[in-house]
Amino acid sequence: MQRLTTRLGNLWWERRLGVSTRGIVAADHPDATHYATMSYTAVRRILAALELGRDDVFGDLGSGLGRVLCCAARLPVKEAVGFEVNDTLTEAALANAARLRARKAEVSVRRGPCEEADFTGITAFFLFDPFGERTLRAVLDRIEKREPRTPLRFAYANPVHARVFAECPWLEEVAFWDAAATGLEHSVRFYRTVP
Repeated sequence: MQRLTTRLGNLWWERRLGVSTRGIVAADHPDATHYATMSYTAVRRILAALELGRDDVFGDLGSGLGRVLCCAARLPVKEAVGFEVNDTLTEAALANAARLRARKAEVSVRRGPCEEADFTGITAFFLFDPFGERTLRAVLDRIEKREPRTPLRFAYANPVHARVFAECPWLEEVAFWDAAATGLEHSVRFYRTVP
C-alpha cells in the first residue's frame, strides 16, 4: 500500500509541476550508476533540511531527468545547476526545467563528467549515489580546491560511498537519516565544510 501511495503521490507532483522525471536509465559512463528517482516527498524533505536561501546556488551532481533540480528551482534560490554526463538526460532535464510551473530560479545543466566540472559559486550540493568511489573522490577533491572558498552543504542520498566523505578532513557529517527510521526509500547523510 505504501508503494502505491508513493507512486500516486509522484504522479500527482509530476502533473502539478508539468514535468516528466520518472524511470530508470542505464549509465553510459564507466563509473556512473543508473538513473533512478526518489519520491517527491523525500526530495522535498532533503531540500528543506539543506535550508536553502536566496543567496544559495544549488548543485545537483548527476541530475538525470531533473527531478531534484526542478524541485530546487521552485525554492527562492539564486540558481539551480545540474551536472550530468549523459546527453539524453541533459536535454530531458532542460526540457523539464522549461516546462516547470512556479519556477523561482533559473535552471541550467552543465554537461560533462563531474570530475571535470566547474563548481564555482555552488553553495549546496545534492547527490543520489550518482557515481562510484573513484569519481566521488575526484569530485570532492575538485570541490575542495575551488576558489573562492565558501561554506558548503551536502546532502548525500543512498550514501553507498560515505567513507569517501569521511576521508575528507574539510567536511563534517552533521546529520544522518536512516531509511528505516525516517520511512524514506534511502538513507541520507548531510555534511558541511568545517568552519
